[in-house]
Amino acid sequence: MGKTVQRLLVFFIGLPAVVALAFIKVNNHLPLNIAVFIVNILAVLELNSILSKKLSTQNKWFVVVLSEIIPVVTYLYIVLNLSYTVVTLSIITVVFLSLIAELFFYKKDSSGSPDFSRCIENYVSTAFTLFYCGYLISYITRMTSWEHSDAAIALFFLMVFGCDSIAWLFGILLGKSTRGFVKVSPNKSLVGFLGGLVGSVSAGFLGRLFVPFLREQPLYLIVILGLATGIASIIGDLVESAFKRSAQVKDSGTIIPGRGGILDSIDSILFTAPIYHLLCSLFFGL
Repeated sequence: MGKTVQRLLVFFIGLPAVVALAFIKVNNHLPLNIAVFIVNILAVLELNSILSKKLSTQNKWFVVVLSEIIPVVTYLYIVLNLSYTVVTLSIITVVFLSLIAELFFYKKDSSGSPDFSRCIENYVSTAFTLFYCGYLISYITRMTSWEHSDAAIALFFLMVFGCDSIAWLFGILLGKSTRGFVKVSPNKSLVGFLGGLVGSVSAGFLGRLFVPFLREQPLYLIVILGLATGIASIIGDLVESAFKRSAQVKDSGTIIPGRGGILDSIDSILFTAPIYHLLCSLFFGL
């Protein structure tokens, strides 16, 4: 089966499945949040594998546990109606634990003496992983607290995957002459990027039909939300391309046919979730 066919199958099967999760509101979107928890674990493992090719890293399962605390506590903060301070506390705690770990679980050099020469690398790789995987993905969980969370989250996924898919389609059909626009990903084209923005803005207009808080909003706010979401989605994809180029790997993994690893599929989501959440809060008072 060709990569194009695999990618199309993932789009036509995977996207409806993800959107469907948004409409299962039992226990504050528990099925969606379980998916977030699982995806976070897999993303941390893939990112650890990429970072370890260039940097020293802490034990991957230790980092998985630390990273998982952030979205789990975010979910509990919403379900139990707690103060957001508990989320802030969880972030500070996991960062402190990663720092403290270096004081006791250090490696030894050839003479058996403590070797602290890679502590900075360990600190940096773990802190980045906690931010990139654990913190950014928690914004999806934060969306579940909105009044019309099901429709809003569905629109979020439609915007992100609409941008990604239309960019790919435009790039394949019309973008060959404009490839190499961004050197870190030479197969991506300017036409594809523009097509992606069209896709995310179009999804925003579609959202006016089923997202209650968008129906009476001025069109320019929908356009701004669509453009910001599309730009963040594109940048997220390019940033992960830079990671892979630095580590000299083609894909972050092999778990998803036609796309590669989990990170290859959620890189745009990670960058876009906080942008979408913050703009919806600012524009629509969510």
